[in-house]
Amino acid sequence: NVDRFFQPASYFGVQPSVGIGNATRFNSKMREFANLNENVSIAKVFTLHEKVGIELRGEAFNVFNRVRFATGNSNVTSPNFGLVNGTANGPRRFQLGAKLRF
Repeated sequence: NVDRFFQPASYFGVQPSVGIGNATRFNSKMREFANLNENVSIAKVFTLHEKVGIELRGEAFNVFNRVRFATGNSNVTSPNFGLVNGTANGPRRFQLGAKLRF
């Protein structure tokens, strides 16, 4: 499904092209979604012998599986201006690892 932040014609008209140094980096009337991304890791070290140990580690990325929508099309003259049709982050991921230390 496609979502629009705003209707561009109702907020402002076509912006004039300006030279280098006069253009703003981001349009102040366009907003992005919040970047909510929680990562968690847990580790445990087991000692097998005096100089030998194993470290087990589990990591989870984007634990709550929140979607962060990408910014919309920022070309003011485009008919798809303000159209959001993608995400800026990935889905929830897990990884496990083991390390033998000697």
